[in-house]
Amino acid sequence: MRWDVANDPLIADPSFIVDVATLPVEGAVAIPPWPGWYWPTASDSINARWNPVAPSAAEKVELAFGIPGFADAVSKAYGVLSCSHLPVCAIDSQCAAGERCTRRAGAWLGSPGHCIPEWWGIDHGWAAAAILEPAPISAVQRAGHTFEVHDIKALLTLMYAGSLPIKFVGRRSNGAVTAVDLRGRPLDPIDRDIDPGALHLIIANQVGLKGQSVVVDLQINNLVWNQPVRSFRVTNAIEGQLLEITESMAARALGLDVAFQVVLGPTLLAHDERRSGSFTALVDGDFVVGTSGTGDVDLYVKIGGPASENDADRAGRGDDSFERCRLHATAGSVIHWTAIGYQSNSCVQVWIGVPTGVPATYTANPDASRFFLVDLDLRWVTNADPAATPRPIDDYTRTLPLRYVLEADSAGAIIGGEWIGESLRYHPDFLWWPQSLPQNKSFGGLTYDTVRALLLESVA
Repeated sequence: MRWDVANDPLIADPSFIVDVATLPVEGAVAIPPWPGWYWPTASDSINARWNPVAPSAAEKVELAFGIPGFADAVSKAYGVLSCSHLPVCAIDSQCAAGERCTRRAGAWLGSPGHCIPEWWGIDHGWAAAAILEPAPISAVQRAGHTFEVHDIKALLTLMYAGSLPIKFVGRRSNGAVTAVDLRGRPLDPIDRDIDPGALHLIIANQVGLKGQSVVVDLQINNLVWNQPVRSFRVTNAIEGQLLEITESMAARALGLDVAFQVVLGPTLLAHDERRSGSFTALVDGDFVVGTSGTGDVDLYVKIGGPASENDADRAGRGDDSFERCRLHATAGSVIHWTAIGYQSNSCVQVWIGVPTGVPATYTANPDASRFFLVDLDLRWVTNADPAATPRPIDDYTRTLPLRYVLEADSAGAIIGGEWIGESLRYHPDFLWWPQSLPQNKSFGGLTYDTVRALLLESVA
């Protein structure tokens, strides 16, 4: 798919190199982003006392710098007081899944709380600060009060949580994937971006050539988790170059070489309820068995015998009903499948893809002339609970494997791409990177310069 306006990396930075042969196949940022916390809204943001025997970072600001009302300002902007519009509650069980009934610290236990999503926070502030600022190293004293490393990180996160100039590519998905085609490709374009061609170009330029990090949202749903990238590596590169494939190979990677038919129409499944079936391969080739629908269904496929969760050649166990298993079979083989409901009420249909025997045409991007199969490991830094014992940066580094077809024109300029395999569902939603420090900025009477002075003394 050729990228649209929302996915065009050259709008964000026209200087990006687009030649596939010139771009590196691996790279790392010069200084790794430091692990930090997302300071949950439900915990009242940086008012949370991560050390139960010491004041919070916000309380220390009031005490050390004489800024009364600072903690309230934090709560009104990013904490519990910012959520007065949310449903009122008395206990957690009155809230939806993933929410917590929350009151401010010190509130009367019988006072009403509010149901606050547990993922809400200011991790965007942490991610930006972790990219642009050095990591605090030691505690700093101000007016008899000790600002520990995590206090300084909290204040930096707060300063970066407000409006900052950024470059942004992709679109935010506002819910779970609700519909896919028979190849497993989400029907809503928002669920297909960020375009993998755009992601590849940005990562290779920013991280590979400039040694600078970007921030990725790792989930295509309504949740947003901002994580700074540490490094990347194309694991199937050959002598420093991407693996170029033919048009028919690219089409096959997208599942364009099979004809689909439904073998089980929409069927309701309770938890652990199952439906099974089989079919005989009439030709040699790669066959696809898939499911789609609502809820959560797991799929198991086996050649030559019944398929189950304990005995399968291929399995799909994602957290929705869109599963897809591809396997090679010879003519005369019997391919068995079993679909099992995971949620209490799921609706599923099962379909199979049979090889056509005809070389497929690549139809996803009519402007593409050259194609590359890419397996890329994206390494990013996760959150660090301030109450936990500090660990080396490698302990906070995670890897997201990505697989896609990269599309290029005849000259080798990247013009788009298509997610394939598990990356159809598990790929970054969008990415962005900050453009400047929050100079001349203040919050609740605390200036960035004051926080920056704490940081510089901490790293001295």
